[in-house]
Amino acid sequence: MTDVTRRPAMLLAASGCALLGLVALRALEAQWPPLALWAFVLLSLTLGFGHGALDAVLLLGQFAPRSKALAVSALYLLCVLLAGWALSWSVPWALLLLVLMSVWHFGELHSYALWARLCVGGASVMWPMLVAQGAMAQLVQGTLGSGFSTAWLAWQILAWAWLILVLVCALAWSVRWLLNRHKLSGSGSGDSRGQGLATDQHPQALWAVIEILALLSAYLLLSPLLAFALYFGVYHCLAHVARVRRALLAHSRLTMVRYTLAFIASALAAAALLALLWWFLPAMQWLGGVSQAQANAGQVLQWLVVSLAAVTLPHLLLVSYSARWLGR
Repeated sequence: MTDVTRRPAMLLAASGCALLGLVALRALEAQWPPLALWAFVLLSLTLGFGHGALDAVLLLGQFAPRSKALAVSALYLLCVLLAGWALSWSVPWALLLLVLMSVWHFGELHSYALWARLCVGGASVMWPMLVAQGAMAQLVQGTLGSGFSTAWLAWQILAWAWLILVLVCALAWSVRWLLNRHKLSGSGSGDSRGQGLATDQHPQALWAVIEILALLSAYLLLSPLLAFALYFGVYHCLAHVARVRRALLAHSRLTMVRYTLAFIASALAAAALLALLWWFLPAMQWLGGVSQAQANAGQVLQWLVVSLAAVTLPHLLLVSYSARWLGR
């Protein structure tokens, strides 16, 4: 079997396994509803902040001498502190900022085209607003309390704007593909120039479509919190870890011991910042009139929203700066 015929079969098999996994998770979540909250918290605190701690590796790998890397690291830490302090006073704004940064950051691997980056990057945070509005309303209101209305309206507007962008891009891509097919049929199979035109960026565009549809399937089958937890904690974080690992192997002049120590130091600093933010976050002022259990869950989610927004800001900037070092 050739590679050309093997790839569709492998893709179909992987899609089937993923669908079975989603169905199993749906059944498990139906039996134990707290699964979504626990998965989101645990994956965010482990793989989520762990992949962020790898920023120490990026800093050491690109800034020399070591004094310059330490200076940039101090600036990075200051950015996290200031962002965490500012956003802790307005969790709705922290949530909206996190949504906007997610659109840009989650599309990092599709930065070959702005449309692809926005379409893929927005899928994880816009699909739930379109296909699971009831569950999202309950989740967002439980997290924001009295700050719900403004954030909800803004997020809805962003979601519909994103959907329009996706539909326009899908139409444009389909028309271009049909035109290229027509040119191929008119020029004959021996025209290598026409064949190149028809397959221009085809693998990347195909992967973008697969990622968007896979996320749609996840949000249709699972609760919004569990679907996002799996996407962020498993897919995005592990993809970033693998990307950093490939870059490390490519830049073999850098010692693994130094990277390991930098990662440990970064992880400890992140843990200290999380503890500080938990103590400082004025969460309960947003959660009046709810039960103690709802307030506790809401406080945990608020803490994670503010924490993720605070660390995502410098992380996003550093990863974008490091695109060449990481290798696109």
